[in-house]
Amino acid sequence: MGMVKTKAHARSYVWWPGLDEAVEAACRACDTCAALQPAPPAAPPQPWRWPYRPYERVHLDFLGPIDGCTYLVTVDARSKWIEVFKMGRTTADATITKLRQSWARWGLPRQVVSDNGPPFSSKEFRDFLGNNGIEQMFTAPYHPSSNGAAENAVKTIKNVIKKARRENIDTQLAICRFLLVYHNTPHCTTGETPARLLQGRNLRTRLDVLKPDPTKLPSKGRTVVSDSSKVHRELRPGDPVWYRNFGQGTKWARGLIQERLGKSNYTVEACDGSPTHRHIDQIKRRPRGSCVFPEPMAESTNTSTGVDGGSERAAARGEAACAADADNARDALAHAVGEGQPVEVEAEPITGQSSDAEQMKRDEKGVPGSPPIVPSTDTSKRIRRPVKRYGFDFD
Repeated sequence: MGMVKTKAHARSYVWWPGLDEAVEAACRACDTCAALQPAPPAAPPQPWRWPYRPYERVHLDFLGPIDGCTYLVTVDARSKWIEVFKMGRTTADATITKLRQSWARWGLPRQVVSDNGPPFSSKEFRDFLGNNGIEQMFTAPYHPSSNGAAENAVKTIKNVIKKARRENIDTQLAICRFLLVYHNTPHCTTGETPARLLQGRNLRTRLDVLKPDPTKLPSKGRTVVSDSSKVHRELRPGDPVWYRNFGQGTKWARGLIQERLGKSNYTVEACDGSPTHRHIDQIKRRPRGSCVFPEPMAESTNTSTGVDGGSERAAARGEAACAADADNARDALAHAVGEGQPVEVEAEPITGQSSDAEQMKRDEKGVPGSPPIVPSTDTSKRIRRPVKRYGFDFD
C-alpha cells in the first residue's frame, strides 16, 4: 500500500515505540516496491558555466534519421551559433570530417559536450580530441536535458525539416535559409544575434537591400588622402591609344577607345574591330596627328570571292582613322592662322606614296584645302619660330 498507508494501517491495530521507523525500514528493504516505484522529483536545473569567449564550449548531437537522412548539429554555448551537417554515415571518421570543416572556420574549442553515442565514445574520436587539446565531456545516459543546448538546436532544426516537407521545399535549401535568418535574429538568452557575438557583425540578407548603401551616401567630414605620385588619366570614347597586347605580335597594338567600363577600365577597339578589355595602366595615349598604317594582312588567294574581307575592312578602318587625324590637324592649323600667327607648311613625303619632285611641288603650292596664310599683325620685335605641319596624302 505504500509507506504512508502501511504506517496508518499498522497504527490502527498495534503500537510500540519506533513503529513508524520499523515500517519505513521494511518498505525500503522491499526489492519489489523499489523496482516499481516512480522516479523521484526532478532536481532543479544546474546551468553550465558561462564561457568567456565564443566557441569555447561546443555541444554536439545527432538528428534523425528523418526521411532516411541523419544530421550532425553543433551549437556554440556562448553565441548560440548553430551549424548543421548532412551525414551519409554516423561513424567516428565521418563525424571527425565534419567537425574539421567547422573548426577550420571558427577555431578549436576548449570543451566538447556530447552524449555517450558510439561515434563520440570511440577511441578514434577521443584520440582526435586529445591530439587537438580539446576536453571531452559526456552527459548522463538517457538524460537529454543535461545537453540541453544541443537538444534545443536539434528540436529547432527538426521543425524546419518538417515544415519543408509539408510545403514541398528542398530540405537543404530550407535549412540554409533558416540558418541565415536565425544567425541574424537576437537570441532570447543573450539578447544579441549569434552573428554579432561570433563575428562582431550582422550578416547581410535580402532585407538589407531596403537600407541605403553607406558607400553611396555623401561623406561627412571624411578626408580622402590622394597619392601625389600617381598621375590621374582619363580617356574618352574615340581617343586613339596604344593598348597592351598579351597575344602574338607586338607588345603594344593600336586601337580606339570604344567604351568606358568604370573608373579605370575601358573597352578598346582593335584594328580588326574586335573589342578588348584593358585597365588604364595597360593603355597609353596615342597622338592624333601621328598616323601609322596597320600592318599588312596576309592576302588571301581567293580575293574575288570575298574570303579576305576582314583584311580589307581592317585596312579601310586604318585609312579612315588616318584621314580623321589629318582633318584634326587641319582644324588646328586653321585655328592657329585665325589668331594671326605665321604658319609655315612643310609636307613630309610618305614612303611609297609620292616622289620627291611631286612633294616639292606640293610644298610650293601648299596643301590643298588649307586656308591661306595671313601675315602676322604683331608689332613685336621678337622672332617667332614658325609652326611646322606634317600633312598626309591619301589615294
